[in-house]
Amino acid sequence: MTTEQIDRFLAALQMCKKAFFALSNQDAQWVIQHTREAIALFVEAVRTRPRLDKFSAAPADSLRMRRAKEHFATCPPWKTIKLGTGLRIEDDFRIVLEERGFAIDSSAGGIMCQADFQISDHECEVDLVLASSKDLVLNGDARLSDMFARAKEFGLEICLPEVGPQLRLQWPDQRPGIEQYLHVAMRPIKDQRYNDVGPAVFVVENARNGVNNRILRLSADFGGMGSSCGHDATYIFCRPRRTN
Repeated sequence: MTTEQIDRFLAALQMCKKAFFALSNQDAQWVIQHTREAIALFVEAVRTRPRLDKFSAAPADSLRMRRAKEHFATCPPWKTIKLGTGLRIEDDFRIVLEERGFAIDSSAGGIMCQADFQISDHECEVDLVLASSKDLVLNGDARLSDMFARAKEFGLEICLPEVGPQLRLQWPDQRPGIEQYLHVAMRPIKDQRYNDVGPAVFVVENARNGVNNRILRLSADFGGMGSSCGHDATYIFCRPRRTN
């Protein structure tokens, strides 16, 4: 501490002296007789206090944290889809998407051309839930890595990249509104064909197509694990099924 800080600290103690009424007479007498030891205890308590980064929940948010954790553990799945259906590469997905009237933009196609585009090696069902950084009790402009870490605390998992195109295929009635632009919670994948293009995640959207028309599309949003996830942006997570 600087000399100026010490003076301000002593002034603050004087202003908050009523807080010392919580000490018993015996403890107060000990502080008077052992002032150096009391100061050392205070300094150590401050130095080792739990540190909260700007994205962590403050103590006042502990109730919100518990409620959010309970919600994600017990809420019904938002959707259940199948993975590992036999579609494996970008051409497979593009052909079926276009046959069924869905659009796929070049950035989403680029993701599916990469080695990091992983698919399930067997057919299975996965339960999906929706969450924003606000739902996950994150404060400030949280990063994607913060969001994924908090989701893991709440029992959620990031998705296989295959969830993006499979959800687009299996969700033909996506409507405009709060669910019209959804990010897939996945590790961002970089299209290695372009040096000037960063990593991206899939977006499943009901997009405007012209003045009065809309189109169901698989697109992508660029940003790495250190990028902002946006306080109101909604992400699609997987929730593992409980085994009895």
